Amino acid sequence: MITKITIQNTASYGEDTVQLDELSKFNYFYGANGSGKTTISRIIQNISNFTDCELHWANSIQLHPLVYNKDFVEANFNHVDGIKGVFTLGNDTIETYNKIQALEGEKGKLIERLRKYKICLEGDDGSGGKNQDLLSLETRFTDKCWDQKRKHDVAFKGALEGYRSSAEKFKSYVLENWFHNNVPIGAYEELQVKCLSIFRDTLTPEIVIPNINFDHINDQNESEILTKRVIGKSDVDIAKLIEKLNSSDWVKEGLKYYDDQERICPFCQQHTTEALSKSLSEYFDTTYQKDINEIGKLYDDYSSLSTSVIREINNLTENPSQFLVVEKLKNSLSILELKLSSNLKLIEEKKTEPSRSITLAPLDVIQSEIASIINETNAKINEHNQLISNIKTERLSTTQKVWKYIVAEELKDIIKDYLKEKDTLGKGISGLNGKITETESNIETKSKEIQALTKQTISIQPTIDEINGILQNFGFSGFKLDKTETGDFYKIIRSDNTDAKTTLSEGEISFVTFLYFYCVIKGSLSDADFAGDRIVVFDDPVSSLDNDVLFVVSSLIRQVINDVKRANCNIKQVFVLTHNVYFYKQVSFCKKSDRISCNDITYWIVKRTASGSIVKKYPKNPIKSSYQLLWAEYSHNENNSQILPNVMRRILESYFTLLGDIDFDLICNKFDGTRKPICESLFAWLHAGSHNVFDDAFYTVNDDGIALYKDVFKLIFINEGHEAHYNMMMCEPVDNELAE
Repeated sequence: MITKITIQNTASYGEDTVQLDELSKFNYFYGANGSGKTTISRIIQNISNFTDCELHWANSIQLHPLVYNKDFVEANFNHVDGIKGVFTLGNDTIETYNKIQALEGEKGKLIERLRKYKICLEGDDGSGGKNQDLLSLETRFTDKCWDQKRKHDVAFKGALEGYRSSAEKFKSYVLENWFHNNVPIGAYEELQVKCLSIFRDTLTPEIVIPNINFDHINDQNESEILTKRVIGKSDVDIAKLIEKLNSSDWVKEGLKYYDDQERICPFCQQHTTEALSKSLSEYFDTTYQKDINEIGKLYDDYSSLSTSVIREINNLTENPSQFLVVEKLKNSLSILELKLSSNLKLIEEKKTEPSRSITLAPLDVIQSEIASIINETNAKINEHNQLISNIKTERLSTTQKVWKYIVAEELKDIIKDYLKEKDTLGKGISGLNGKITETESNIETKSKEIQALTKQTISIQPTIDEINGILQNFGFSGFKLDKTETGDFYKIIRSDNTDAKTTLSEGEISFVTFLYFYCVIKGSLSDADFAGDRIVVFDDPVSSLDNDVLFVVSSLIRQVINDVKRANCNIKQVFVLTHNVYFYKQVSFCKKSDRISCNDITYWIVKRTASGSIVKKYPKNPIKSSYQLLWAEYSHNENNSQILPNVMRRILESYFTLLGDIDFDLICNKFDGTRKPICESLFAWLHAGSHNVFDDAFYTVNDDGIALYKDVFKLIFINEGHEAHYNMMMCEPVDNELAE
């Protein structure tokens, strides 16, 4: 059964997609001529002719469509060899028929079993079941893999190159690495640093950092002058007193004031002897002065060397190598600066108090730390330079390690769960596919058995008898059907056996072709597909039929609908499309005793708008009065040259002929001057534009002509004394959805 039809860019349908959703067992379509009904029937008949349209089948099971429309009439009634025979069962084959019915029952059970298997595999609408479970699993797994791409896109960008733009491609490569990547797993931090190093756009070698030379400053740290007590000459008579008082530095400091004050003691302010002055000069001799000078030079050298070392290390932190741990070196530099500053302060104190023995803070520990930092950096620089010389190999190796890390560390459990669930689903899907294949094979076997029995019993003669019987019963005695000389075709003959095909009226042709189609849906045009399930489409089967024949056609279609309702035939779905309100109401009327579920019926209105045909679904039968709808179409389609001709004719026919019993010629005679030929032209136009069996054959005029004829149309009502009726119908509120 067809569940949905999608229409776009064909015939009267424009670019906007028209969807007929939730189609049911019985589907009734009403619309004016040219609104787009026949396009729907053609799509059902052969979807392959409509590239922008779609048919959706329940459980993806396609049924054979049998469509009555103008194409059917042309294809069958105009056949050179005659009308193709319809194969049906004869009345004397009940036993064989029962066998066929039994086989059909078995086949039906198999089809139902197949349907359940397919629902389990594909869901009710082809987008569920185990296949959807597998698709959902793949989607979830793909998303989880893609999350890893987002997580590591910056750090591992180079290693992920080629798989960063497609989630599906990324997932596939994850699985490939899961099964085939055997490299060791690397640490994340190492891989991150490696990727940053080797996947840069430009890679250049780096110069190794020279070690900081601490030799000179270490020599200063070991200078003997630092521990030497620098004092005066010991064999001078005053030396014992100075040493006893440990006042060498104090005396030395006072000498500069003593010399300036002409041998007056700077401390007690008394005159001293020349002997004291001589003793003081001998005490602080040249040896003492040499030591003092050495202390001063040590201070200057130590200060200069400290500044040089600090500057050298600062240069490393200000223009660092990419591999240098700058903060670590800065911390060591801070410690070094404190030690050097402390040592300088001690040397400065030695200058002030030469007699003091001092020991400078050792630099060996901090020196080793700084050397270690530089050596570590140089090791990385050497490794980097080695990478550059072998970059392709390194990039390949690092890429493999990155993917191994992702699949073995980040996605390990996710991949295991995915593979386990996929294996379970795969086995289920494989089992269902096996059952489907087996069931389809069994259905094919049953079909062949049915076909073999059918060939033994079917004939085209029962169709001849049935059609001729209906023609006879309804007064069509001037012609009948008979076999052609070939035996597989019909011919239409008169009572004298002459060919009647070319002399039939339009109504007779319409009736006999419908009866032929009516037999086709109960039989087959070949002896091979007699018993297959099918859907049936009736597209305006009552064109050019009088009311009596229209009633017969309506009754026959109602009989088909009842057979489908009672499951007495192999028809599974029915479509009825028409512009005739009377016929529509006849075939769509549903008695309470019919007990047809609301879910088994859909009602549709087909309309043509400026942008293209549209189709709207209604919860209840929307057609109430054909006469009101005609006026609604007239008032809401002011300049539609395709719709107005038939609408105006049917209004005038309905009101003046059927209701008022007034002849059109009498109406025209009431006009004079230029209006009379316009009125006559109007009626000529009406007849020309309304008695064609096909939707798209209309008599066309331009917009100015339409306005002129509409003026005369209104004057007809005024002249006949029915202006009030005209005004009432033009003002009567209507459902715009139906009228537009």
